[in-house]
Amino acid sequence: MRSPSAPWRRYLGCLPLALGLATKQPRRPPANTCTTGGPGGAFFLAPLLALPFLALALEAAAQTTVTFTSNLGQMDGNSVAFGFGNLVVDNAQAFTTGSNALGYTLYSVEMEFVGSGSPFSATATIRNSSGSNPGSTIIGTLTSPTFPAIIGNEGKVLTFTTTGIDLDPNTTYFFVLDVSQPHSQTGLRSTAASAEDTGGTTGWSIADGRVSYISNNWHHSNTNPLKIRLKGVINNPLALTPASPTVKEGESGSFKVKLKEDPGSNATMTIRSTASEVTVSPATLTFTTGNWNSYQTVTVKASHDNNHNNERPLRYTFSGGVTVSDLVLPTTVIDDEHNASPVVTFREDRRERRNWQHVSESVGSVRIELEYAPGPYPGDRRVYYEVTGTARVDSDFTGPTQQGDRVRGYVTLRNGRQLTNFHVNIVNDNKGEPNEEMKLT
Repeated sequence: MRSPSAPWRRYLGCLPLALGLATKQPRRPPANTCTTGGPGGAFFLAPLLALPFLALALEAAAQTTVTFTSNLGQMDGNSVAFGFGNLVVDNAQAFTTGSNALGYTLYSVEMEFVGSGSPFSATATIRNSSGSNPGSTIIGTLTSPTFPAIIGNEGKVLTFTTTGIDLDPNTTYFFVLDVSQPHSQTGLRSTAASAEDTGGTTGWSIADGRVSYISNNWHHSNTNPLKIRLKGVINNPLALTPASPTVKEGESGSFKVKLKEDPGSNATMTIRSTASEVTVSPATLTFTTGNWNSYQTVTVKASHDNNHNNERPLRYTFSGGVTVSDLVLPTTVIDDEHNASPVVTFREDRRERRNWQHVSESVGSVRIELEYAPGPYPGDRRVYYEVTGTARVDSDFTGPTQQGDRVRGYVTLRNGRQLTNFHVNIVNDNKGEPNEEMKLT
């Protein structure tokens, strides 16, 4: 057997490990390589590798934006132009709101454009309904997007935005696009059928046809409405403090709730979570003409889970004196799976009393300690590794699973443990050959 000082000792330079965690995120590409050197053979492990997890602490607004109604998912129809020759064409699409007693607040309107040509300007407004035509009253004006020079025949959805336009319940309005010059190269996409997409807010609808303003008159098409999607919030009768409740996973938290207005008669409110790991107590509250303006306390408990979803909305259902649609308001659960970016550190196993940076073939194996921090983390974590390099499988090193020119394996951190170890097996091939590298990824 060769002496550790012999010139044939193998030089094993280990590059940083790029690890993937099973079921948590895909394997990442290797990090920048480390450099090692010097005669006499060495087995060197880069001391630190950071694997970032995205801890999405979702900061939800006081109310959740929802789709009121949409037909963007319907089959495409014809393109509707903004001009014919020298004639300017304004286009409008009617829609009707639902029955929520406190009304709605509109925040955006999306429409599909098609065609190509020079950019143009358009003024977008919400107007009242006057018979079957848009009225003269402007309910609100939206900010127009930048219209690109080339959109293409496949179409492009553009979004008009607003800081909030109040809409009454059970009311028909028109979304109107007003252009100042004729424009025939780019138009609006219509649908091939008069139907809405699923998932809209109860009671909302889009008119079966569209209207266009040409030569000082409104002209009606009773089929093929414009493609459109309206989004906003359902106005609700509740005052919450804090406005967006937050609770740590595995703990309980509370918030207070009251009505904004006197219900006139007893109103019962039921609260339930949209996620099974979140419970609410009490699940039912009653507001009367005497206590509607007094806060009542609700306790939310979030059980431990093994996922990284932070938002757990609560659904509020009313009966009695409050006649509004069901509300879905956010509750944020602070996740304990990944409150900080994990760091995987590799080092010499403390039970081995040797300088692991200078290891000869004759040692048989090197035991490596792995630390996973910060922690602890609930459940198990599996960390995969792969061994390649100028050193060769079988003749220079072995491992759990040999696949071609590499060895693959994994280690498991069980029940929240942060430390474990694994071995890299080194083969004494009794050959005189230059130093070689072994790379772990």
